[in-house]
Amino acid sequence: MDSRHATLAISVAFVAYTWYKCRRTSSISDIPGPKNPSWIYGHRWWWQSEEASVVEKRILEEYGAVARYNGSLGEHRLFVADPQAIYHILQGTSYLYEKPRVAMEMLALVLDKGLASVGGDAHKRQRRVISPAFGLVESKALYPYFARCANSIVDKWHEAISTKESDGAVVIDVHSCIGAGAFDYDFGAVENTDNKFTKTYTNMTFAAFGRSSKGRLLMMELFKWAPAGFGTWMMERDKRPAMVNLRENKTYAHEVAAKLIEEKKRELEGGTSSKDLLSLLVKANSAVRSDGRLDDEEIVSQDHHVCGPRNYGENGQLFAGFNSGLAKNRHVQEKLRAEITETLGRIRTRGDSDFAVDDFDSMPYLLAVGKEILRIYLVFTEPSRTPTGPRGDGR
Repeated sequence: MDSRHATLAISVAFVAYTWYKCRRTSSISDIPGPKNPSWIYGHRWWWQSEEASVVEKRILEEYGAVARYNGSLGEHRLFVADPQAIYHILQGTSYLYEKPRVAMEMLALVLDKGLASVGGDAHKRQRRVISPAFGLVESKALYPYFARCANSIVDKWHEAISTKESDGAVVIDVHSCIGAGAFDYDFGAVENTDNKFTKTYTNMTFAAFGRSSKGRLLMMELFKWAPAGFGTWMMERDKRPAMVNLRENKTYAHEVAAKLIEEKKRELEGGTSSKDLLSLLVKANSAVRSDGRLDDEEIVSQDHHVCGPRNYGENGQLFAGFNSGLAKNRHVQEKLRAEITETLGRIRTRGDSDFAVDDFDSMPYLLAVGKEILRIYLVFTEPSRTPTGPRGDGR
């Protein structure tokens, strides 16, 4: 038997084993769901070919909050849109449901060993160290950074509206807001200055992991059957320009973040620590016992997560959703303006000219709109989870 026949035989055996395992181990095959359009690709190609949330809405309207759909090679997957079930999966249990291994490997290509790309004990340790930097007091301390950036964005909007002669579309980059609050570092994105960091991030995640051919989609799906680390090994050798750009960005991001971390450590030792997120993270890490601290690579990974291409896209999506929601609902705009005007009146009565962070606590309608925007316009779509074991009640 020559090598071609051997390869064919191994491939056929692998597909047969995969089909048999999917058929014998699926406990959700009786749950209603859309008809499988392709045994090889399942619904994955359909999902990828549509705009974000289109497929989810169709399934929800036709089959309800719980439905079955198909992955590659006949695999059954569960679609869940019930709020209580989502809470149970994402928050109500302690590490019972985790990101699929391949998903974490792909995230690690972008985020290294950050909070979103590790699981188990590593995730628990990182979260324990990082949590103090994301408290209510610490979050409120970031308000001056974001207020300055918001004013810059509004100024750019007014400038664009007054000079734009095309269809009215305006592109404004908000990366500087993230950089200022996270690092006390100016990316120059709002002012369109020439910054390598911002240039590298532009459309990077979509170019690397966005819509791809059926062959590449199937290859990504098959990684879950391969040994741990195989998908990462393959992607690290991918010669596509987008993946080369991704790897170059990681190298450059590490250089910038490493310099910033050393700077923040010196500030902390000198008693002049700032209130940006990186300073808070370095401070929180120094307060932990040495055996539980994050190493510099892990801190760099957290910074890359906060200001990286994935979070960059998520913030842009949320920002677009917020403005789209307001544009479609004039009555919401009117109520918000009324509440803002009323609050500004109280601010000026006490002798101030602008909002303080505590003023937002007295604006219930603004807070309600913010929560509703987060509910409707997801920060990220299609989060996948896989159970790591039984629930403890025999199911």
